[in-house]
Amino acid sequence: IKDVVIKTLLSIESDVGSLSNRYFPNRHSAGGGSPCFEVFGFDVLIDKHYKAWVLEVNVSPSLSSSSPMDKSIKNTLMTDVFHCVGFVPADQTKWGRDKEQAKVNRLLGLARGGSKGSKHRNVRTLHKLKPEHLTPDEVAIITEYEAEL
Repeated sequence: IKDVVIKTLLSIESDVGSLSNRYFPNRHSAGGGSPCFEVFGFDVLIDKHYKAWVLEVNVSPSLSSSSPMDKSIKNTLMTDVFHCVGFVPADQTKWGRDKEQAKVNRLLGLARGGSKGSKHRNVRTLHKLKPEHLTPDEVAIITEYEAEL
């Protein structure tokens, strides 16, 4: 099966390459370009002599699942595809920790954002100010801080 799939792909390589270059001209640039990939669905028949024959190639194969086995196969396929193109799944635990740390830093005035020269005040400083001297963002920070206590 592997041989007939490779031979089939080699037979269309120039067409796929020229179309990719036309629609994604910067895909090989140093800045990252536009990475792209295509998933093909091969229908292969195996005869009584165990010879593989390509019946058809689908350029947009269905990824819906009609059975648990079909779902397992397609999930594995897409996992492999994403690994091949370099997609790295997010670490949900790390993301949650980073989000919480950013929230604490922002509440304590440690987060640096906005334009250069902007005034940063931490929560302790904000509590000492009169309400009329606070920006709407600072009021929101104090409210969120007090809600967490």
